[in-house]
Amino acid sequence: MPAKRTTAAVTVKVDASLKKLWTESNDRLVKATAEGASSWDQRYEAAIDIIEHEPPLYLAGGFSTEAAFFAAVMKEDRSTVYRNMRVARYATAKEIETYGASRLDAAITFIEARNGGPLKARTPVDFSTLRFPVDGGTKRLAEVTVQEVRAAIAKVKGRAKTSARASPQATALNGLLAKAKISGVGVDVRRNEVVLRVPLESVAAVGKALAQYKRPPPAPK
Repeated sequence: MPAKRTTAAVTVKVDASLKKLWTESNDRLVKATAEGASSWDQRYEAAIDIIEHEPPLYLAGGFSTEAAFFAAVMKEDRSTVYRNMRVARYATAKEIETYGASRLDAAITFIEARNGGPLKARTPVDFSTLRFPVDGGTKRLAEVTVQEVRAAIAKVKGRAKTSARASPQATALNGLLAKAKISGVGVDVRRNEVVLRVPLESVAAVGKALAQYKRPPPAPK
C-alpha cells in the first residue's frame, strides 16, 4: 500500500516595501471611489500607480492577475479601465467634468493621429485649444460630438496616407502646419501653385506658419 502523501503549506513572502505601496495606492483608490464623480481622476491615477508599477502592486494585494484585480476592485472591464486611465493621465479633473471621458479619449486619439505617434507619459495637453475638422469648417472640443471627433481622426489618418505619396513641397507645407499645431487645413500643390482650404479663424496662424517655408531641394534623378 503506497505511503500516504503529505502536503506542505506554501507561504509566499511579499516584499514589505511593495506591500506598503499597495496599501497606500489602494487606500487612495478606495477613497476616490467612495467620493464618486468628484474624485474620478484620482481613482484612475491610483489605478495607474497600481497597474503600471514594476512589478504590479496588485500582486502585493493578493491578486495573481490583472483581470482578478479588475473584477474584485475596479469592477470594470479591461478596456474601460485602460481608457479611463489614459484620460486621467492627460486631462485635469475640470476637463473631465467639462468634456466627459469618451470625448477626451477620442480627442487624445486625434492628437496621436495628427502627431503620428502616441503621446509621451504625462504630456500636458490643452484641450481647450483643439479644433477638429468637420463639414463646413472646424469645431472646438466643447462643441464637437464623439462621432465627429472619430470622423476627424479618419480624415487625419487619410491625409497622412496621402502625404506619404505627396510631393516634397506639400510634405514640407503640411509639416509646418503640424509643427504649429494647426488642423483643418487642406494643402494641394499643383505644378508651381499652392491651393489652400483654410478656416477663416485660422488664416493669420496659417500665414505665420507658412512664412517659414523653404523650397525643398529637387529630388535626385
